[in-house]
Amino acid sequence: MAKDNFFSKDRKMYDLRHNREFLSWYKNKMRHGYNSMFNVDDLQRLIDFISMWYYIKYPDRYYEIEDGNVDLDFSNITDISNNMDFNEMLYRLPKNIIGLIMGIYRSNYSGSVPIYDDKGNIIRYEGLVGAEIIKNNQTDGEGLSRIILEARSSDGLVNPNDVKKNFPMVKLTNTNLDLLFDELKELKGFDLTHLMQIIFNHTTDIELRNRLIYYISLKILYNNYSTPYNNYRRSKAFNKEIKENLLIKLDESYLDELMQRELEKQSVKLKK
Repeated sequence: MAKDNFFSKDRKMYDLRHNREFLSWYKNKMRHGYNSMFNVDDLQRLIDFISMWYYIKYPDRYYEIEDGNVDLDFSNITDISNNMDFNEMLYRLPKNIIGLIMGIYRSNYSGSVPIYDDKGNIIRYEGLVGAEIIKNNQTDGEGLSRIILEARSSDGLVNPNDVKKNFPMVKLTNTNLDLLFDELKELKGFDLTHLMQIIFNHTTDIELRNRLIYYISLKILYNNYSTPYNNYRRSKAFNKEIKENLLIKLDESYLDELMQRELEKQSVKLKK
C-alpha cells in the first residue's frame, strides 16, 4: 500500500484548533446557552491522549503476532495489551472528562448515594443530579413553590414516586428528565428553565462526545508512525471498545470505505 498517498488525504479534522467547522459549531452551541466544561485545548488533549493510548495498546508487533509473525527479540516479553482496558484508560482521565465520555447528566445541584450489597457493604456510589422546577400554585392561593427533583446522573431516571407526588397529572410510570420535560411543557403553571438547561447541556454533551469519537478514530487512522492497515485495525478496535462499554451505536462505514479504496488499489479485499 502506498503510505504517502494514503496519508496525503488526511484533512487533519482531529486538529481542533484548525477545524473551522468544529469551532463554528462549538461557539454556536455556547451562544445558544450551552454551558461547556471544556475549552478547545482540553478537548485536543483528550483526542491526543486516547489516540496515543491505542497506539501503545496495539503496537505494530501486536498485529504482526496476530498475523503469525513473531519477533524473537521480544518473545519473552509480557504483553500488557489486555490489561489496558477501558477502565484503565478512564482512570487516567480527569473526572469531568469521564463524565463527558460516559454521557452523564449534569447540574449545579449534584450529589451521590451509596449502593449496598446484600450484606450491607457499600459497593459503589450512584451519582444524582437535581432539576429545579418552579410550580405556580396561585389556584391554591399558595403562590410559587420550588421543587428539586432528583434523577440518576447516569441516565436521568427519576423516581416514579417523586413524579407521582409532585406531578400527579403526569401518568408516566418509568421516566427520565427528557420524557418528564416533554410532558410538563404541554402543561401550564411550570417554569422549566432549569430542567431545559440540563437537557440542552446533556444533548450537546452527547453530540460533542460523538464528534470526539469520530475525530479520535481519524487521528488513529492517520497515524503516520504505523501502516494504514494497522491503523485501520486500531481505529476499529477503539470503536469496538467504545460501543461495548458505552452501549451506543456508531457508524463506522467511513473507516471501511476509506480503507477499502486503498486496499482495492492493491487488489486486496478488506477483512471486517
